[in-house]
Amino acid sequence: MRRSLPLVLLAVSSGALSALAFPRAEIWPLILVGLAPLLVVLETVTTVNPALLGLGWGCGYFGCLLSWLYRFFRHYGSLNPALSVATLSILVIYLALYPALFAQLGAHWIRRFPSAALLLLPSLWVVLEWLRGHALSGCPWGLLGYAPTPFLPAIQVASLAGVYGVSYLVVLANALTSEWILRLSRREPLFHAKDLGALVLLAGSVGWGWWEARPHEPTGTPSGVAIVQASIPQDQKWSAQAADGILEKHVRLTEEAAKPGVSLVLWPESSSPFPLARPSSASPGGIRPNLDYRERLEALTGHLGISLLFGTVDYRKVKGEVKPVNAAALVRADGTWGDVYAKMHLVPFGEYVPMRAILTFVNRLAEGSIGDFAPGDKPVVVSIDLLRVGTAICYEIIFPELVRSFSVSGATVLANLTNDAWFGTSAGPLQHFQMARLRAVENRLYVVRAANTGISAVVDPWGRVVVSTRLMEERVLWSRIFPRRTRSFYARHGDSFVILCAILAAAALAAGIARRAGREGPWLDE
Repeated sequence: MRRSLPLVLLAVSSGALSALAFPRAEIWPLILVGLAPLLVVLETVTTVNPALLGLGWGCGYFGCLLSWLYRFFRHYGSLNPALSVATLSILVIYLALYPALFAQLGAHWIRRFPSAALLLLPSLWVVLEWLRGHALSGCPWGLLGYAPTPFLPAIQVASLAGVYGVSYLVVLANALTSEWILRLSRREPLFHAKDLGALVLLAGSVGWGWWEARPHEPTGTPSGVAIVQASIPQDQKWSAQAADGILEKHVRLTEEAAKPGVSLVLWPESSSPFPLARPSSASPGGIRPNLDYRERLEALTGHLGISLLFGTVDYRKVKGEVKPVNAAALVRADGTWGDVYAKMHLVPFGEYVPMRAILTFVNRLAEGSIGDFAPGDKPVVVSIDLLRVGTAICYEIIFPELVRSFSVSGATVLANLTNDAWFGTSAGPLQHFQMARLRAVENRLYVVRAANTGISAVVDPWGRVVVSTRLMEERVLWSRIFPRRTRSFYARHGDSFVILCAILAAAALAAGIARRAGREGPWLDE
């Protein structure tokens, strides 16, 4: 154990170094070398369990990346310091299991298939990232492909292969760096013939990305949009005493936002404590429309001549029971309403408790005046003049395939309504916004983001921030957006690149099993 401790600490440090590539530090080039120390150790050391090293890397990475969650558990989860640390630690250790599996398989493949390792290691990493984004409700926060977002040429490949394609390039760069480190230490020639494919792929992807990310002359008919960031403190969001003042503040800012040329104004998630409907045993279906609130919004939009897309709470009957839904609703200037979208991917332990029948002792961490939410069952795209808007609510924006479903359903613009007030001025809102930028690139659509306390922004289809707010400021943003009807390769074909990576990883796994059983697999060892 004494001999392995320095190597485990090196792995932990390597993970923490990688995390510094993300906000707040945002030293993004670190992501190109942060995994390399782990890969060097995996190739050279046989006395330490590779999974232990991968677990250490994951704990350093996720422990540093998600440290801001302590405040959320402590302040809004009402957990004492010890339980807050314990809850965060459980999450970090769970997420670290994926790098641990990568290290265990990767160490075997590095030795068994040295010539193919440069291709296999990034493929394995991509498959595990995809799995992390789907298993147990999914937690794709902090995928490696998000780190180079400030360098636009590096992320344009997302329009072809999604964020997972960027992750592949990041791990490929680290694998190449680790090879060079080992060759220098052995006094070998730095470049080998097997590097050529990796170098061409990296240089070609960035070169193509540079061309794609060049300034584009907008085409089509623009639409004027405005975003209201009212900056309501989280401890007032659901206060009955503050309800009227919250609504009045949004109304006042909307009147300021309604300049000539503006056709759409956005309010953030759960903009005010007033729901669109209420449970009522005396009403058909057990639901009574909140007519006062609806009429107030109709009068506002009619008076200003704008459409309003806003986050709200609505109620629906689900399996015979009336349940609240986290919703996005649209009211147009002519008084007509668009279909109400209900958030499909809810936050576990925030908006509902999974396995409630078993975890009877667990309460939601984000307690408010509303009970457990019910999930929606389909993407909804609403028409506003020339725009067709698909709206992701809060952290739905971090799920590539969910956001893609709006593009597939005909959206020409993506909206994101969120409330990040839970996380204050920590790195959380900055990381959340960074992930929203990748959704614009993947789908080659504008993303218009309304956040209660920030960051509100308009992002163009290449990930460029057109306008944005700072955290915790009260502000109105204006911008022009250009709806796009063409679909990116990723929007048309989804995670086909992940499937390709899975095929490569499965082939390597099968070859390894065959060898262990005494059969040959020479095609991977040449």
